[in-house]
Amino acid sequence: MKVWALKRFGVAHILQEMLTYKSDHIRARQEVLCTTIIGGPIPKPEDAPESFRLLVRELRL
Repeated sequence: MKVWALKRFGVAHILQEMLTYKSDHIRARQEVLCTTIIGGPIPKPEDAPESFRLLVRELRL
């Protein structure tokens, strides 16, 4: 489903959680913490957080 379609259904807060660093994305959370401490640029995650993968699995059913 497209982002604009989800926004139309009023899920802006859920979209923000899905499209940003999540607390359940352990590796990305650790990378952000390490780069914040040393003052480097925040890396982009290479994979999706677990909650997003769960949403995709549920939508496929």
